[in-house]
Amino acid sequence: MELRDATPDDAQALAGLVLAVAHHAYADLEPMRVHALEPEDEAAEWRARLEGSVAHVVRIGSVGGRTVAASCWRLPEAAPDGPAAAGTLTHLMVHPAAQNAGVGSVLLGDAEDTLRSRGVTAARLSLHRDAWWAERFLSSRGWQRDEEHPADDATSERWRRSL
Repeated sequence: MELRDATPDDAQALAGLVLAVAHHAYADLEPMRVHALEPEDEAAEWRARLEGSVAHVVRIGSVGGRTVAASCWRLPEAAPDGPAAAGTLTHLMVHPAAQNAGVGSVLLGDAEDTLRSRGVTAARLSLHRDAWWAERFLSSRGWQRDEEHPADDATSERWRRSL
């Protein structure tokens, strides 16, 4: 798998990846939300994120020129006198056809290395409470539930990892 930084030209491929993953993994957990996804809206959101934000790092994983995975991290704002804030994983997606082949592990490792190279010492994310497969994946890679910071809604829980 080839890994690289995403560009605004990748917005359509990222939108397709979001829809494929959402329909495969979340259609039963969040049916109304998944069915409301619109490819054009998703592509516009990704394009805006890629064109206008220095606070996001988006990495693409491709095989044979086809986008099969992506990660997106929001970098912490610099705190001049306080402890370093955590980078926040907003997306970690592997196309259903590429799952269970080590792609997610490579992508997550790359994302964590990218954060470390930028001086970030901790990472966090929100996870759907019923996404048992994601929980198993993350816990096997050193992530832990963040009991100190409750989730924003009842369907999610927070996870954290020191880098």
